[in-house]
This record gives sequence, C-alpha cells and structure tokens, in this order.
Amino acid sequence: MNMMLDYQRLSAGTIIDQRYRIKKLVKAGGMGAVYQAEDQLMDMKLCAVKEMLDSFTDPADRRAAIDRFLSEVQVLGSLSHSNIPHVRDHFLENNNFYFVMEYIDGIDLATMLSQQGNPGLEEYKVIEWAIQVCEALEYLHSLKPPIAHRDIKSSNLILRHSDGRILLIDFGIARVTNPSEGFWIGSAGYAPPEQQAGKPEPRSDLYALGATIHELVTGRKPESFNFPALKELGVDSPKLDELLKRALEWDPGRRISSATEMKESFRRFSDIK
Repeated sequence: MNMMLDYQRLSAGTIIDQRYRIKKLVKAGGMGAVYQAEDQLMDMKLCAVKEMLDSFTDPADRRAAIDRFLSEVQVLGSLSHSNIPHVRDHFLENNNFYFVMEYIDGIDLATMLSQQGNPGLEEYKVIEWAIQVCEALEYLHSLKPPIAHRDIKSSNLILRHSDGRILLIDFGIARVTNPSEGFWIGSAGYAPPEQQAGKPEPRSDLYALGATIHELVTGRKPESFNFPALKELGVDSPKLDELLKRALEWDPGRRISSATEMKESFRRFSDIK
C-alpha cells in the first residue's frame, strides 16, 4: 500500500468534529495516530482520539483498512469490561476516520520493559498483570460467539497510573472467531502456528499472552516458536516456566484450555488473590 509521505499530523489546538480539541500526539504509525484530546461538550474531559489515514491508492487496500477500522469500532463499542477501554464516538472528517475512547493515563508494558527491565520486570508484578489480562480474555472468549483479540503483546497492554489496572488495547484485528478465514494477521513472535495458518481461536490469545509474559520476565523479545527455558535466560522460576510451556504449546489441543484455567494457574502459585 502507498501512503502519502507529506501527511501532517494534527497540531495542538486543532478542533475536529466541532467537538474534540487536540492536546498532543500520543502515538503515530504508518496508518494513523492516537491523540490526547479534550471533549468540549463534556467539560473538557480528556479522551483519546484514534485516527486512520485515508490515503490509499489501491481500492482494495483502502477497503481492507476501512474494514479493520470499522471492525475495531464495532468490537469495542459492544464491550463492557473494566480491563477494556470504552469507545464513546466515531466519525469521518477530511476523508480520515476517527474514533473516540476513554483516555488512559499510563504506560504500555513494552515501554516499561525498555525503561525498567533488568533485563526483565519483577515476576510478581508480571503475574498480577497477567491475571488481569486473563480476566479480560475470559470475558471476550465467553461471548456468543467468542471474540479473539489476535494481537496480545506488551505494547498493547497499558498500565494505568491511577489504579494499577491493565487495559487491553488495539482491537483493530479482533474478530469473531472464524476458522475458515484462510489468512493471518497479527504480530510475528506472538502469534501461534494456527493463527499464522489462518485459523485463529480463543486459545491463540493464550499463546500470545504466554509469549508476552516470557518477554516481560526475561527481557527477550519473542522469536517465532522459540522460547528458551526461563532458567537459561537468568530467571529461576520453575512453576512459571512450566505454565509458560503449556501456554506456548504448538498444538492448541495440548495448550492451556482456557483463560480461566490460565488465571487460576497463576493464582495458585502466587500470593495474589
């Protein structure tokens, strides 16, 4: 796909949809950006505005990108869970697509790892966060039909400063599970074999969470299907190592069976209640 090279990000003070006043750029990528903004109709309450650029020259690329954007809006708009941000609004302006969600004042775990890892983060903290992610996945996977996030990774987990809660973000590739899709999207290193074969399912998220935990406690970025024992990487935690081996099983049938089982396994060998 070809993106416009001269695209200008929204500057502070810009008002979009006659309502949202941009404060600052939070995150930018090839397809768009996330901004902190103030809602002028809600007493200047802070919110996050996610933008998707409509600068595609290929109609098929444009359609696929729009479908992903609308899918994220649809998925998030239907969800209600304390570990998943709430979508408040969406709109089209200047041929770009936007949706508005609650602003999370926090830090993503990839950034925290790069800043505080020694080389990994403290195991008890990682387990506490993992339990919260499992609770969010329990909710998603119990929906009728179940929803698979399909992109669990450290950069999509934000630790909120105010209460220490983990928020699961970026539902741009989340889908109601459909084994006949025949293609895969996700993040290399975190996505399990069945997802890369185009057949994601709820247990695919458990593999990705296992890969994320392995990264957070060791400081080693995941490589596809290659996860050395924790002890080899300087982490002496046999129980966690055993749990991660089960989460990272190649065959979904041999993997931890559910987010509930994974959550309870964490709780059994931690002091977290």
